[in-house]
Amino acid sequence: KISTSQGSITDMAEFATESRKTYAKTSTIQHGGLGLFAGEDIKAGDTIIEYTGKMLSYKQARTIKNRTYLKAISFTKHLDGNVDYASDAKYINDNTDKSKHNVKFSKKDERIFVIADRDLKKDEELFVDYGRGHWIFHDIGDFLGLELIDDDTNNDNKILLAKDDLDDREVICVYTSSLLDTYHHGLGRYVSFSVRPDLINSVIRKNPFIPETLMVTATRKIVAGESITVDCACRLKIVDSKSKTVSNSKIGVCAQVDISPGTLLGAYQGKVMEVAGEQVVIGPTDENGKLNFSSKKDSPVCFVNHPENVELVNAEFVYRTRLEQTEELELGDSLVYLLSRRPIKQGE
Repeated sequence: KISTSQGSITDMAEFATESRKTYAKTSTIQHGGLGLFAGEDIKAGDTIIEYTGKMLSYKQARTIKNRTYLKAISFTKHLDGNVDYASDAKYINDNTDKSKHNVKFSKKDERIFVIADRDLKKDEELFVDYGRGHWIFHDIGDFLGLELIDDDTNNDNKILLAKDDLDDREVICVYTSSLLDTYHHGLGRYVSFSVRPDLINSVIRKNPFIPETLMVTATRKIVAGESITVDCACRLKIVDSKSKTVSNSKIGVCAQVDISPGTLLGAYQGKVMEVAGEQVVIGPTDENGKLNFSSKKDSPVCFVNHPENVELVNAEFVYRTRLEQTEELELGDSLVYLLSRRPIKQGE
């Protein structure tokens, strides 16, 4: 055996025999590019072809931009089929019609093989279920149970809806990522924002695997036809305050994404009291009515700081009565809301 980039000579001879069972040509599905077809009749359970490519470490895989042909062997090892010497297995397409799936990926000894799930006829196209984890980074709504519809209140905008029922804690789509091409986070732009608890069904969270990437995740079961809606405050995150512009403040809030002026950033949670005939909110309280701020349970809106230098002010608290004049805003029961005053950059 002589080692090569894809294995040993013996391994490659076996692979060459298997590869004659298939050939690549234009797929039968629209926009499918190339597809892989059976070159002969194949029995259920037969090994058809090996998925080969460049072996990547965890560190390499988590920062790769083109994830089209990336397959996980284990948490620490991944195969990237986006290389010239990769096998034709990378041309196997998925199909939104699950009844068309006729092959599957099978891992063995840190290798990935394509196995026939049923008897295949010569010239039949092969289809495999890539899984939700693959399509999350390609924003194909049909494979994610999502669809875009026109926004009746804004002709230039669309609304992201659940096309199928989505489970609680299901990862729905990429919200934004500086490492992935814009093509890979188109759906996240159409997530709806609200301060009404009855409408909120998702949250924006950091992806633990891919750096600088935010994901939209369901916080309850989402029924088909519901818009994907997150709390307005998800645009913000609580951080340790390192700014010298705010004295005696250990906790602060920064923007997770770029924010336009006039954007509703969330509701201020707290106890409403009447002072000199005016209703005021004094902040989150415990069951005894005492002030009790917690960065783990309270909205980031509660931790916005007031800088000594007023030129740094980029947001403002406004009363509900002022916002009620804006028809497109669906407000909750809170008395006070946070509104961006000017453009706010990510990380500010």
